[in-house]
Amino acid sequence: HTGDEWAGIAFVQEGINGYHACGDRMFDPFYRSLLAETLALAGKHKEALDEVDTGLAFANENGNVYWNAHLLKLKGDYLQALYTPDSEVEAWYQRALTLARKQSARSLELRAAMGLARLWQKQGQETEAFHLLAEIYNWFTEGFNTPDLIDAKALLAELKRA
Repeated sequence: HTGDEWAGIAFVQEGINGYHACGDRMFDPFYRSLLAETLALAGKHKEALDEVDTGLAFANENGNVYWNAHLLKLKGDYLQALYTPDSEVEAWYQRALTLARKQSARSLELRAAMGLARLWQKQGQETEAFHLLAEIYNWFTEGFNTPDLIDAKALLAELKRA
């Protein structure tokens, strides 16, 4: 996020390699998401998608699915960046939203809802997007200075003006 995506990619990859060298892979889905997000910042959406798929495969093989809602949301983001049809992108956001709700993971639910709301906004469905996002945003009672809630508030304001 400092502007040197390539250094960030190398840094995250070194961290993953060091983590694997210790013989631990428990948090691999989380670390794969970090690498995917860093690759996406560099415009490498196909490679980012590959990292998401690697994280999901590991999680599903080992039952360590705590971070899957975020990985599913990222999959929707990167498929959208790769010009995948909106219906497929929406399906990934819906899967992320459903899983986050099932896990009672409110922050991950908010992230998935923001992805879906942005997609709906692009499709001219601002009212539906507003209602989805407002319902989740209004659940929060603190943390309004965090990036996710700041972004959600800004998106709600955009949707309300539309």
